[in-house]
Amino acid sequence: MVNGLSVLEIISVALVMIAVPLISIPKRLGLWIMLASQMTWAVWGYFESKPFFFFQCLYLILFNIIGLYQWKKKGIK
Repeated sequence: MVNGLSVLEIISVALVMIAVPLISIPKRLGLWIMLASQMTWAVWGYFESKPFFFFQCLYLILFNIIGLYQWKKKGIK
């Protein structure tokens, strides 16, 4: 049976699989999608009582935001 957290996992994995190829091009859209994925993973980690995973996601969210800013400065669209 699929519960809400399982759906969240499926969405998170799908977002990562879409984001990674776009980031490798590079396209800023990939970082936006990865940011959304990390946010969904953070929610999952919080509700599954996985504190280390939750804090890892927060760390990666920070670096996705930094990456978005840096890529914008460099003119990557």
